[in-house]
Order: sequence, then C-alpha cells, then structure tokens
Amino acid sequence: MVQFTPAPSTATKLEVPLIPHDVREEEAFHATLDALTHLSEVASALLSGIQTRVGEHRSSVDGARKRVEAAKLKIVSLAGSKRATSVFSPAKFPESEGRGSHLPLLSSSSFTPAAPPSH
Repeated sequence: MVQFTPAPSTATKLEVPLIPHDVREEEAFHATLDALTHLSEVASALLSGIQTRVGEHRSSVDGARKRVEAAKLKIVSLAGSKRATSVFSPAKFPESEGRGSHLPLLSSSSFTPAAPPSH
C-alpha cells in the first residue's frame, strides 16, 4: 500500500493498494483496475474537499474586499479637502468569526475518504 499522511495533526490516512508482481496476468489486470478506480475515488474526494473549503473561504474574502472598497471610498472623499480631519479608530482590531482557526482539509466533516477496494 502507498500511504499518504498529510500532517501529524490529521487522523485521515489515504491508502492506494499496490499491485503484487507475482500474480497471473488476469489477476494483475483486475487488481490494476481496482487500484485505479480507488485512486480515482480518493482523488475525487480530495478535490471535492478542496472545492468545498475554497467556497467557504470565498465569502470571507468577499467581505474583506467590500471593507477595503468602503475604506477606499472614504479616503477618496477626504482627499483634497482643505479642512482639518480627525480620524478615530478603535484600539483593537475588529474580531471576525473564525479568524486564526485553521482546520486541516482532511479532518473536515465534509471529507470522507473512499473505502479501499475488496478483492
């Protein structure tokens, strides 16, 4: 078996069976097809998890982009003004939900590894 263990912090392990070299040609052919099918399922599950994670983070990036655009509009409205301007800001950076918490991709509940083929 070829094993992929992404990080020590994750418990998910993906396995892809190897083909034994001491089997008949027909058995090797079937084992190869099973291994390739399983590899395809594992790759699909992994890519699906990545796509889900990207979708989740896209909304937070869009929110940050909107805040930047709002700040740019305020700056443009102040630019060129000949009046004195006082800018007040909170002493603490605004806290967002989930900031700083990162879950490994393979430990998310949306990822379920495919079961290895049975011979």
